[in-house]
Amino acid sequence: MIMTTNEESQQSDGPRRTLIDGPPPHYECSFCGKGREEVAHLIAGPQGVYICNECVALCNTILAEDEPPAET
Repeated sequence: MIMTTNEESQQSDGPRRTLIDGPPPHYECSFCGKGREEVAHLIAGPQGVYICNECVALCNTILAEDEPPAET
């Protein structure tokens, strides 16, 4: 990733670019611990909490089991 700061871009010889080294940030499900590369979707919640599609599916299953039968 190449970043240019305002201060550097105002220099007479043009913008200076700085290469930021290091791996990309690692995001993982806050419930099962799987990384974003291990699941199909990773949904961001508030304050750095994430949930993956697999945990959402499990939650939906649990909620469906707790629902009373539909009245006809």
